[in-house]
Amino acid sequence: MFQNLKSLNWLILFLFLTAYTFAFTHVKNYREGLRKGEPLLYLPPDEVMQIISLDYKNLVSELLFFRGIVYFGDKLETRIMPNWHGIYKAMDTSTYRDPYNIDSYYFAESILAWDAKMPKEANILLERGAKFRNWDWYIPFFMGFNSFYFLKDNKEAAKWFSEAAKINKEIAPIAAKFYYKINETAFAIAFLKNMYEDARNENVRKAISLRLDSLEKILLLEKAVNQYKDKFDKMPENLEELVKTGFIEKLQEDPYGGKFFLDKNGRVMTTSNLSFPVKK
Repeated sequence: MFQNLKSLNWLILFLFLTAYTFAFTHVKNYREGLRKGEPLLYLPPDEVMQIISLDYKNLVSELLFFRGIVYFGDKLETRIMPNWHGIYKAMDTSTYRDPYNIDSYYFAESILAWDAKMPKEANILLERGAKFRNWDWYIPFFMGFNSFYFLKDNKEAAKWFSEAAKINKEIAPIAAKFYYKINETAFAIAFLKNMYEDARNENVRKAISLRLDSLEKILLLEKAVNQYKDKFDKMPENLEELVKTGFIEKLQEDPYGGKFFLDKNGRVMTTSNLSFPVKK
């Protein structure tokens, strides 16, 4: 009986070693195949990256950036869909190691927001850049654009465009336009007045003054619409009704060449969309 038990133990050990060898070989081949096809995915954990970076955080950050470019270029050339999450992780690690690395932020904006259709993830990385690179107006501008164009969030767009405008006053009219879009016309006017006082370039001051003129006329109409609604308990059919009932003397001209009107929701709009017509 002892001999049979010993033989059984040897048989179990043999089967275990066979299964282990098969599993180990299978996993090893699988991981090597992944490494060849997706080298970007194999990033050490953040704790390990922290240790191995030491005093070379800038270098490690730049290497991750180049690694991302090479990986993306290889997939582009072979027309294979990249692992977008892998690219995001690489750029996240790169900007975490060096939050001033402009290359990684620009790469994230151009690839994640546009090609990968991941504007939220792009903005997560860009927000880190906005915190550390607080002199760079491009980063909040990109975030404002992503919020408006991809995410359809005018409130976030207004927020980030206004942050960009604090650095570059040329963005002030754009920021004010988005405050107007979220029904914050009075705030847009106050914001523009502050930007006008700080602006030094005469062309910028003219652009701000023009946007200010248009928004002040819109605010005047908005107040008249509210007064009409309070008195008659209904919305006016059109802006001309405000003139007939004496709430305004006349309809003023849009400085951009458009015409003010009431939309179906009772908001004061302009056919110019606060822009000059494009010359053909």
